Amino acid sequence: MSSYLTLASRHDLTAEIEVKRSRFLAVVRRVDDEDAARALVAELRKQHHDARHHCSSRTVAPGVVSYKSTA
Repeated sequence: MSSYLTLASRHDLTAEIEVKRSRFLAVVRRVDDEDAARALVAELRKQHHDARHHCSSRTVAPGVVSYKSTA
C-alpha cells in the first residue's frame, strides 16, 4: 500500500490571494465523511453568499478526488 499525507488536526487551513481585483479564498478542513464535506461547502457558501463562484474539491480516499464548480 502507498502512503500519503493528510491533515492531522481539525483546524482549518486558509489562504487568500487577490488577482486583478478578484479575491480567491481557500479553506482546507479534515472531515470524517462526504456528508461533513458537503456541510462545510454549505457553511462557506452561506458565509460568502455574495461570491460569484463557489468551487470545491474533496479527496474521499487516496487517489480519489471529486470536483464541483458552480456559478
